[in-house]
Amino acid sequence: MIITNQFVMLNYPKTGSSFARAMLKQVHNYDRGGVNKILHRMIRKFRYGTVLNRTLRKIDTLINPDMTELIVPKVYGRHIGYRQSQHGRYSQVPEEHKDKTIISIIRNPFTRYVSTYLYEDWKDRYPQIYSDQLKNNIPSFPDLSFAEYYDMIHFYKQDLRLQGIIPKINLGVNTIQFIRFYFKEPKRVLNEIDDEYITNRSYQEEMVPITFLHQERLNDELFQFLLTMGYSEQKIQFIKDAEPINVTKRKRDQQSLDRFYTEELRQNILKRDRLLFKIFPEYQP
Repeated sequence: MIITNQFVMLNYPKTGSSFARAMLKQVHNYDRGGVNKILHRMIRKFRYGTVLNRTLRKIDTLINPDMTELIVPKVYGRHIGYRQSQHGRYSQVPEEHKDKTIISIIRNPFTRYVSTYLYEDWKDRYPQIYSDQLKNNIPSFPDLSFAEYYDMIHFYKQDLRLQGIIPKINLGVNTIQFIRFYFKEPKRVLNEIDDEYITNRSYQEEMVPITFLHQERLNDELFQFLLTMGYSEQKIQFIKDAEPINVTKRKRDQQSLDRFYTEELRQNILKRDRLLFKIFPEYQP
C-alpha cells in the first residue's frame, strides 16, 4: 500500500495499481537514484516484523517523509516463496493512518477475470501449491481455456481465500477477495453473507469508507482525486497522458469479451459476484 501525509492507497491486484503507484512515486520523487528499489528488495528479503525489517522501514520513512510504500505480509494461503506483498488490505493499514482518506481502484469483474487469466502467473504458482492435485484433477494443466481456468480458480483459490469458512451462498473469487480487502470484519461477513444481506444493502455498514477510482478512467480520476487533495495541477498534469504500466501483453484480446464468455458463464459470474454488481451497478452488462 501507499501511505502519504494525506491519504492511503490500497493496491487491489489487477486493477491498474501498478500505474497508480508509479504515478504517485513520480509526483513525490520517490525513486531517488534507485535507493528505494534496493531498500525494498532488502525489506522483502527479511521476514516482516524482525528487528532488521523494522529498521529498514524506519530508514525508508526517513528518506521519504511525504510518502512510503508499505510492504506487508501475505495473510492467507500456502504461499511458497511469497512472504510479503505490496497488496495490503485495510486491516493491515497502521492504526495511526486509518483516519486518513482511503482510496483504491475498482475494475469490471468480467475484465478482471480475463486479465488474471491472460497474466498467466497462475501457471507457475499453482503447481507450487497443488502439484499432486493438479496432476490428478486437471491433466491438461496449464493448457486451459478461460472457462476451465474460471472453474479451476473456484475449486482451488476459493479454498485458499476462505480459510475454512463455508459461506451460506456461493461466492465468486472476486467477491471473496473484495470482502477480505475492504470490510471491517471480513471473516464475520464471509460467515454471515446471504441473499438478504445483499438485498438489504447491509454491506453499506460493514464496508470501510473507500474512495474508488475506476480502472477504465484511471488517468483522469487519479488526476482529479489528487487535485482535491491539494496537489498543484502543474505537478500532476502528466498523469492525464501517461501510458499504462505492467499491462498484460495480450490486453487487446480483452476488448472483445465475447470470445471468453458464453452466456452461461456470464450469468454464473453475475450470480456469484452479485455483491460487486450491487455495489458497482455501472458494471452491470
